[in-house]
Amino acid sequence: MRRRFTQEFKVQAVEKALSQCDDVRLEDIALELGIGYSTLQRWIALAKNHEFETKTAKLRWVSLLFKFLYIEYEKLKYF
Repeated sequence: MRRRFTQEFKVQAVEKALSQCDDVRLEDIALELGIGYSTLQRWIALAKNHEFETKTAKLRWVSLLFKFLYIEYEKLKYF
């Protein structure tokens, strides 16, 4: 039987993944959350592509995308 996750859980999982340092692997985050690595990768991809099921959740994904881009920008500043 396939497990279902709430939108809130998905958003929190992506936020956690995007806010981690480079030395923390996505595999470890997925394991900690009790989800598959590929599931977490898919949710991150959805966040980056602005694809989600509800308008409110879509707004959250857009803010996550900006957060991700800001983190990447900050990394590049010190490169």
